[in-house]
Amino acid sequence: MKQKINLDSVKNIPVERGSSSTDVWIVLLVDAGDYALYLNKSGGYFSGFEVHKIRFQKARTCNIHGTVFDVPDRRVIASSEEFGRYGWHVQSLKMVFRDYPIFLPYRSMIDKKVALERAKIDGVMINDVSE
Repeated sequence: MKQKINLDSVKNIPVERGSSSTDVWIVLLVDAGDYALYLNKSGGYFSGFEVHKIRFQKARTCNIHGTVFDVPDRRVIASSEEFGRYGWHVQSLKMVFRDYPIFLPYRSMIDKKVALERAKIDGVMINDVSE
């Protein structure tokens, strides 16, 4: 029997994730429940989109280099090693909507967020982007 989970205490997927050393960043465009769509930026350039199958990991205790800490229940996206199974890189929004129709109801919101992120990449003030 599955145990009920209090979703208020579950850590959510990241809104933005990246690394200064590799200069690769992903920015959440939409969380559609079981799937999430991210915009991928590399080296200050737009690099396509990432679709992630959202999974749930139960709380656990970890020991890293002698430090013990608790990791809460959480929703997770695919790691680099899990791409192809739980995460996919997609070149264009047209391909996202064709292959993952779950995102079609969010199209106008996605378009606005993409325009804002592209403006940031181009160094345009966010207020300069028309709604």
